Amino acid sequence: MWGMMDLPRRIRLIYNDLKRFRHQARRSAAPISRSAARLAAFLPALAVVAGLLAVASPASAYQLNATHPRIFFTSTTIATIAERCKPGGTHRAFYVELKEYADYAINNNKKAAADLPNISLTYKIHKYWNDTNYSGGGFEEDAYWTFVRNAVIGPAWPIDGGGAEYAMATDWIWEKLSASDLAEVKTNYGAAQTSFADGQTWRGGTSYWVCTSIFRGLLLAGSSVDNGSYANEYQRVCAYIEDVYAKALDFAGGPGWNGPVYATSNVDERVWLLEAFTSATGVNGWAIAQKYGAEYSAWTYYSTPPHRGTLEENQDYNNPIFGDSWKNMAIMATRMRDPWNQRHTNRSWDNILSRSPGHYKNAGVWSFVIFYDPTVPEADPPNMPKAVRLGAGGMDHVYMMSELGNSDATWASFEAGKLFYGHQHKDAGSFTIHRKGDLIVDSGYFGQYRSVKGASHAKHYYQRSTAHNCMAIYDPGENFYWGAASLSSGAVSNDGGQPMPSSGPSYNTVKNDPVYHAGEMLAFETNNEYTYSQADLFGAYDYEAFAASRNAPSHPTKIDSYTREFVYLRPNFFVVYDRVVSTNPNFTKVWNMHVTADPQIFGSGGVQRAGDSEAGIWDYPGGSLAKATDGNDMHDNGSIFLKALLPKERVMRKIGGRNRSDNGYAYWMGGFDGQGRYDPTQGANYYWGDWTAGNEYNENFLTTRATPGWGRIEVEASTPRTDDLFLNVLYPVDNTVQNIPETNLIETSQMVGAEIVNDRVILFSRAELAGLDSVTYTVAGHDTAALHMICNLKKNTTYRVYRSGATIYIRQDGMPNPGAGIDELITPAPTSSNAGILAFNDDGTAIGPPPSAIQITGVIAYASGVGTYAVTITWTTDIPSDSQVEYGSTASYTGSAYDPAYVTNHSITIFPTHDATYHYRVTSTAPPAIDGVSSDFSFHFDVESPTKVIDLQQTSTKR
Repeated sequence: MWGMMDLPRRIRLIYNDLKRFRHQARRSAAPISRSAARLAAFLPALAVVAGLLAVASPASAYQLNATHPRIFFTSTTIATIAERCKPGGTHRAFYVELKEYADYAINNNKKAAADLPNISLTYKIHKYWNDTNYSGGGFEEDAYWTFVRNAVIGPAWPIDGGGAEYAMATDWIWEKLSASDLAEVKTNYGAAQTSFADGQTWRGGTSYWVCTSIFRGLLLAGSSVDNGSYANEYQRVCAYIEDVYAKALDFAGGPGWNGPVYATSNVDERVWLLEAFTSATGVNGWAIAQKYGAEYSAWTYYSTPPHRGTLEENQDYNNPIFGDSWKNMAIMATRMRDPWNQRHTNRSWDNILSRSPGHYKNAGVWSFVIFYDPTVPEADPPNMPKAVRLGAGGMDHVYMMSELGNSDATWASFEAGKLFYGHQHKDAGSFTIHRKGDLIVDSGYFGQYRSVKGASHAKHYYQRSTAHNCMAIYDPGENFYWGAASLSSGAVSNDGGQPMPSSGPSYNTVKNDPVYHAGEMLAFETNNEYTYSQADLFGAYDYEAFAASRNAPSHPTKIDSYTREFVYLRPNFFVVYDRVVSTNPNFTKVWNMHVTADPQIFGSGGVQRAGDSEAGIWDYPGGSLAKATDGNDMHDNGSIFLKALLPKERVMRKIGGRNRSDNGYAYWMGGFDGQGRYDPTQGANYYWGDWTAGNEYNENFLTTRATPGWGRIEVEASTPRTDDLFLNVLYPVDNTVQNIPETNLIETSQMVGAEIVNDRVILFSRAELAGLDSVTYTVAGHDTAALHMICNLKKNTTYRVYRSGATIYIRQDGMPNPGAGIDELITPAPTSSNAGILAFNDDGTAIGPPPSAIQITGVIAYASGVGTYAVTITWTTDIPSDSQVEYGSTASYTGSAYDPAYVTNHSITIFPTHDATYHYRVTSTAPPAIDGVSSDFSFHFDVESPTKVIDLQQTSTKR
């Protein structure tokens, strides 16, 4: 959020934008539109003042059950839970495991917070059975509630998910606590929080506090120990969740506060607070945070390289089964009717059964007992999309595979999202590739907590752009800073990468301030032949915006524009195309690719400029071909070839060597020569330091789980110029493969691209996102199996394709035939996609589904039977696609629910709360097809009889 104190530097930023208009007018329109967007974003900010969010609400704003239990269920819903835990019930197996764990914990005096919900829930089920005289009663109660009571009375409760576990266990035995017990519970859980600021929304500590506040309010509000402060805290935190926190999670769209990095961090607090809010207030927090809820499990699946079975080595070390999320997957699967989370939940249950009853990871069985819904379908990987875009508009990552469910599959990632938190790395535009091994990796591996020099490694390397597969543009006058205060004393080395803005922006700041819009994914398109992503990365390198946000010394932004296109041509080709326009021709541009073992660069002319035989810097002027093999002994079965086609005047370089000393080159940062040009030898190594001596775990972790980078391959544009094109083709293969297909550069006056002989042709516009209406190019040596992929054409436009021998002519429909006797290759004339791509085979077959709109039929709303106030909306589509329902009291639609699974029979459950007529519409997407969007429909919902839902379009009620 822009405060009034920010106005002088904001005005200066806008003034700088205006100055740049004249310079940019001769170039593409994209940089100008970015500045115009900044101007537009500034106008409403004039009226905004930063500070605390005004969330005080009337005491009755959010409902609160008069009696306990209040957390996750009520006395009414415990009846349902107890009934399905009887012999023959759907949840009997969960109950058996629940009781076994509870008995083991009591017998072994296990009083940790995570142990208590199982024990408390066992008491609650037994109490219901006894109260209803089920099978004659006589089920043990006292041992369970007594144990929990003694466990929660003693210690101070933590401000995190552990405190939430204490609170749920206490809530479920509430009637067994005395007045003195409650007084001690109050002391143990702490005083009420009095305000909630819209600051550092994604910070881990924010999740802790919000989770604690709603659980503390649900536990203590209105009780004998409440003087009104806990009731007020409950109202404030509910307003904060609805107005800020849930919206922030939805906006980011990521699984954690830093996307897939630390992917499962704080997930238990986030899931629990959203569910506690929803079940207590009747306001569907999952609908507000629907992108977060719907996509979390897809992140955990798609962000895992198949050969590893765990996330990438620089990511969080907890996978969805063995990480924090084992406590709450059943909640998310049921609330979002999510097939991926249902798959994770079922796998987690299999793991629970394989472990001893008292294993600490069986402590989450209570979640299965309360939430597991057997009617939620499980994802079937072979039938799911081979590529997904997750966190669109927020975290924004694309994940792609050659096939799902195969450990030998090729896997890649590409990211271009916003900046949300200080731990987030400056890696907009970065990519990674794996196949039977770690091939192109993210080198942001950090051993700070097991090292003696972690801080230096973090500031100069780990979090910086140089640790990632990003473009470096070296401006010798650019200053980089670490930390938010004392900029003059916080300067770090110049890595040519992306500046580091704030350590903790708020939700509104990230939404409105361009400095946090580092990467913008402009297009995503996928089918069985290719996955295409296009990103605008200007904002990631925008020093002017950074300087304004940090009150740093003014310095011109070093680039005018930068776009990266990342294309996966299945099964084993990747093409990375960069257009970079710098403001000064002497700013050296360097393309980076991190590898895990010493790469081989083919051809003569290699010169070692620094180091020794094992570690150093080697230059290969004009080098065009390199091979790197996985360096992890655990799975070193893959290799990757790099073929550099542009720029023509280049130096291919390798920098690295995994020797554990400050004298190595694995984490090397270069410098500048006397003329201000990038000089890789003028720098230092920022190794993380020696690992803790004698710690076998650390040594084992380094050699088995993690694969720290050996170093990197650089492709440097060796001729100074402002406009540079980088075109690199990558081939992941088995490590036994010695040769690669012949790959040649194709050039025309308007386009450049690559020809992989007898296999693929791909072309891009020289100019930034030009939208061409005609293309002519010549290829050689093709059989009829060759795929042609022409990018940067006009979108959703009909083109005619002609061929004469090895020459291909593409003309927008209506333009003249290119010449007499030149035959049309494809009939009927194909149409370009939403992303401006035309793809076809040499035999005249168009590739991918036509970009016609997805057809939606059979839309109907009815009482779902899932639970009180639940309405299910179903429809069908002509092709597999995802599902979204928007709904509200008017056609402006204030709520939404989403399911990322690609299906033809769609079903979404929503949770209306008012006796009213609701408007709704449904949407299904499956790029590159045009989105299918229904017309506005409506249904009438009767609160007094929630099992009756009248669909006003159907004139009848489906029950």
